[in-house]
Amino acid sequence: MAQAAYLRLKDQFERTIKDISDGQALNLSAIREAITPLVESIVRNPVASIWLARLKSEDSYNRRHCIAVAIWCTVIGRQIGLPERELALLCMGGMLLDIGKLKIPDVLLNKRSQLSEREFALVSKHVELSLKLVGDAPRQLPQSVVDMIASHHERLNGSGYPRSLQVTEIPLYARVAGIVDCYDAMTSPRYYATPIPHSEAILKLAGWRSRLFQKELVDTFIQAIGLYPPGSLVELTNGEVAVVSDYKTGMGRKPKLTIILDVN
Repeated sequence: MAQAAYLRLKDQFERTIKDISDGQALNLSAIREAITPLVESIVRNPVASIWLARLKSEDSYNRRHCIAVAIWCTVIGRQIGLPERELALLCMGGMLLDIGKLKIPDVLLNKRSQLSEREFALVSKHVELSLKLVGDAPRQLPQSVVDMIASHHERLNGSGYPRSLQVTEIPLYARVAGIVDCYDAMTSPRYYATPIPHSEAILKLAGWRSRLFQKELVDTFIQAIGLYPPGSLVELTNGEVAVVSDYKTGMGRKPKLTIILDVN
């Protein structure tokens, strides 16, 4: 059921990309309809969607990243107890965070070396471009989602962009989005960076608590997905190899495992 919801949203995102390429406005109603089954799936069983979000498919990073961020945002929202209506807004915002990158030349997005100051400034314009795309849509988004898109690169200490907001000046949805956007980027193959393991990414996020990201939200994210999230391959002390097949808050270091290789 989670896979069907995931593929439906992925198909809708591909149609959205085509609409933008053809100069058409965003069809927010169609996106909202595609989001609903995924949100319901995450509310029912977040493990399945977490597994799907961690799959590093052959799709381009920017396309896969948008769907993954939508899932991660919804997972955090579920963990902190937000109602389903707000989860749908988080999911929508997560999917549209980087939609403006479709207007940025691929040569910049796929550059393997470090961006110059001028190039970074151009890439940073994706926030402004995303806001224009959603603003030009026939049906307007709630202000909370617009604020999420506008501020997901802001950081608690004021080091983010585009407005150098600090602490509570950054809306809640944007604080959530900043964490998961950073996590998914670190753990995904990109043209200019090698992905790092989940455990290393979690350590980095933990180190940035209260400086870049809100401590409570980082802790909530770690609780929601676990030290060994679904889909992780692990080696046991007896030499067996297993895949993490389930995780619930409170399991700590002992998630449910499915053994796939014995000691021989």
